[in-house]
Amino acid sequence: MKKIEYFEGLRGLAALVVVNEHLLKLLFALTFSDAALRSSGFSVFEEATFPPFNLLHNGAWAVCMFFVLSGYVLSNSFFSTPQDNNRGFVANVAARYVRLAIPVTFSLILVWALMHCGVFYFSEVALVTQSHEINQYTTQPTLWQIFEQGFGSAIFKDDLHYNPVLWTMSVEMYGSIGVFLLQAIFLSFLNNRNAFLIRLCVYVGLIALFFPTLYTGFILGMLLCDVRNNTSANGFLEKHSEVWVPAALIIGILLCAYMIRGLYTNPFRFITFKEFHPYYEYIYNTWGAFLIVAAITYSKKISSTLSKPIFNALGKISFPLYLTHYTIMSSLTAYLYLNLPFDGHVMKATIAVGISIPAMFLVAYLFHLIVNNPTIILSRKIKTLLGKQPKTEVEVAASKELTEQIRT
Repeated sequence: MKKIEYFEGLRGLAALVVVNEHLLKLLFALTFSDAALRSSGFSVFEEATFPPFNLLHNGAWAVCMFFVLSGYVLSNSFFSTPQDNNRGFVANVAARYVRLAIPVTFSLILVWALMHCGVFYFSEVALVTQSHEINQYTTQPTLWQIFEQGFGSAIFKDDLHYNPVLWTMSVEMYGSIGVFLLQAIFLSFLNNRNAFLIRLCVYVGLIALFFPTLYTGFILGMLLCDVRNNTSANGFLEKHSEVWVPAALIIGILLCAYMIRGLYTNPFRFITFKEFHPYYEYIYNTWGAFLIVAAITYSKKISSTLSKPIFNALGKISFPLYLTHYTIMSSLTAYLYLNLPFDGHVMKATIAVGISIPAMFLVAYLFHLIVNNPTIILSRKIKTLLGKQPKTEVEVAASKELTEQIRT
């Protein structure tokens, strides 16, 4: 199935947001505290952390966007050509595992190699900037530990040792399995004339069940994909897109701007009743991401812009950039900050970031060529091999009928 180009662009922008957050947390840590704790010397950066400017570095909404996009993309081939997927649960899960585990493992190998060379300066910079980020590089892991984490605990046990961004990998894996499981269940009643309505009821029930968790994003993404591939529902939304798309986009942006830091000074304090709860951020951001994705999907102008080559290129390296940027920041960026011949903190930080971001892009590009792209090819081959079973003429005819059933 051909990739949805504007989703690639959106994923690339979301990856940049994550990079921005981690750079700010290391170099301008006070910008992530409440106003009462801030130093007047960081005034420009302080204001930039509040809505709507925090959209540029609020990694929570970016991660939620990843999950919504995953729910949609992993369902796209199922809802558009179900005849090719009616025996693919095991194949899909195996392919997804390979797709995640190999790049994750190689990102950890990069950490192991740099630690072996002794080029991490994270703790030294954190001490100067008063960053509250945890130093992940205190003990040198063995290669066996790296492989064990990359192929096991990082994917299934929320293990983020040596690379903090890996906390999302177990959510991604289990969320993907949930999507494939739903597809298998949906196949059992596709011949029902009310199949689409039944699926909508299932989505509503699952959203209610998983509402306070990040798995809601996968369900919402799958729901959107289902609607997009349903002739009646899609036609209705397209017909009235000029009315609801701008509203969805505005509300989505407002929800993605929600944050938990500065709880008693930020403009969202009223909708949380001044109560602190870290998952509020992910709940609001998930629904915001869903509305933004829905709006972009039905907006020809925005989707066309995000499909441009520059955004496409960024999207291709988004996963490698996500996996490797923290490592480069903790080594190269930190080294530059400590050794640049300037006295001013802002000057040193700005130059260090200006030099290291192109380096992050270069590493991500090389990672894509050497690891990510070959992994994509391998996962597709695994999916084809495990899902390849001979079909009778009756099964072929029945599977073609499934396509029409699922669209109507």
